[in-house]
Amino acid sequence: MDWQLDHLSKKRDFLSVAFSCAILQPRLGDLLRKYMPARTGLIAQRIRSYKQYRCSDDEDIEVLAHALTSLSFDFGFIRPVILRQNRQETKHLAKRAANLLSRSVLNIAVEI
Repeated sequence: MDWQLDHLSKKRDFLSVAFSCAILQPRLGDLLRKYMPARTGLIAQRIRSYKQYRCSDDEDIEVLAHALTSLSFDFGFIRPVILRQNRQETKHLAKRAANLLSRSVLNIAVEI
């Protein structure tokens, strides 16, 4: 989650312009449609590198990557940029959400 939040923070100016313009300019929406799956793929790749997730099947890892992409976008862009919430507070919430999600995934993997 930290990795994704840091990335979104670095790209916040680009994302601010891109998302506001994408509503009016469909071609920018096409760009964002390529950006989001690329980030999700990178997140899935990172998840696969952790040994404790090896017992999860590939589809579960893809779903988890999509969930983390959505969560990190909320915590890393929507809250600090659009809602003007304190970045450190949202980062703390994001870490707690990621830890909760990780524990849940590990518990499910152990049960299988």
